[in-house]
Amino acid sequence: MKEFSEKSVRVFVEAAYTGMLPDIPSDVFRDLHKISCAFQVEWLCRSCFAMFSEFSSQIDELLPPYLEQVFLFEEAAYILSKLKLVHFQDLAIAKIQSYEFGKKMFISKYLKGLSSLSACHIDMIVLLAGSDIDLIVDPLKELLLKQLELKETAISDECKYLLNKCDLSPCRRFNSKLFEQLFDVLQELAGNSTEDMKWVFQLHRNSANKSEDILKEKNDTKEENHAGHGNVVPTERKRRWFWQK
Repeated sequence: MKEFSEKSVRVFVEAAYTGMLPDIPSDVFRDLHKISCAFQVEWLCRSCFAMFSEFSSQIDELLPPYLEQVFLFEEAAYILSKLKLVHFQDLAIAKIQSYEFGKKMFISKYLKGLSSLSACHIDMIVLLAGSDIDLIVDPLKELLLKQLELKETAISDECKYLLNKCDLSPCRRFNSKLFEQLFDVLQELAGNSTEDMKWVFQLHRNSANKSEDILKEKNDTKEENHAGHGNVVPTERKRRWFWQK
């Protein structure tokens, strides 16, 4: 019990005796849920999730407060990393995704602290962005440009991990300008580091290859569909003869 706050232990004991979960402040939630899981008090675990869900439903979707989004996201990340429970993550991501502008704003602000993010946080950011990979690439490019202004010439492990986790091929295909701007900045940051330069080159090549593979697959599908409609040739001839009259 020493690893938990005194306040959370007191709430846990009260709940265990009364069979009811009282209203609790956000700073107690994490420890209370962790205690409930550690002692396998299933009804209290369910009550903690219900409380998390209720908090989520109360967030304004039109103008979602950033700090409330952060609470959802970071509690879900903590629970995922420590307890391997994904349903908190699913709920947090679904809530932040429910309003497009809110998702964009959250990712843009949250990535400013990239250097302090764990692998779990970064994985969740990639999951949150989904197919909207530009929501990561654009603020990341701005963050890297600020590093250049400060004369920093190194690519952090967090940045490498984030970009290795991203599928950059949609950005290359649909927003090539942004894609090339990102790699221009990465190349400058790599500086004289052979290791960083190799990584930038490999990342660019992998993204280009994946983009070309997707394009080739689409072209092959079109050709197969065209070949499968050989029986429409007579119709095409009829149409041609009609216009020739």
